[in-house]
Amino acid sequence: MAHTFAELESLRKKLDQKRRDLDEQERALAKVEQMLREEMEAQAHEPPQLPIYAQAPISTGFVEAVRIAVTALGNTEFTVHDVENYLEAQGFDMPKVDPRSRIAMVFQSMRNKGLIVCTLEGKGRTPSQYRVKKDLPKQNEAHGVSSTVGFFSNLSGGKPGHRPQ
Repeated sequence: MAHTFAELESLRKKLDQKRRDLDEQERALAKVEQMLREEMEAQAHEPPQLPIYAQAPISTGFVEAVRIAVTALGNTEFTVHDVENYLEAQGFDMPKVDPRSRIAMVFQSMRNKGLIVCTLEGKGRTPSQYRVKKDLPKQNEAHGVSSTVGFFSNLSGGKPGHRPQ
């Protein structure tokens, strides 16, 4: 019988050691998973490198300013926040109340007209991401804005500086 108790004690010690090893491996795995999640979140949306010009292109209104920012982005994905940052960096006049909401409304209008596409629908704290539709006119080298007359003119009623009542 003593022989059986010694064997049981030996098995318990081996089992305890294996539990400690397993716990250590689980902690290491959790740490690696956390690091991977943080890295993926950081890479999920890196703001695009926006061209900042010595002299900002002239806009006749907020919709036109958003259009300039969107066309300056070229083929990169962008969010409302990216366009807001671009407009502020270029010194465009921003709406006093909730500029992101206004930018989002312009984006919705541009989506409805087929000028931009949504590449990722945002949910919760994840913002929607957009891209300029591929078959749009080429950008002007001087300012990174469309050289085609009236490219986005239908967004503001076709008249520069026109603001609906």
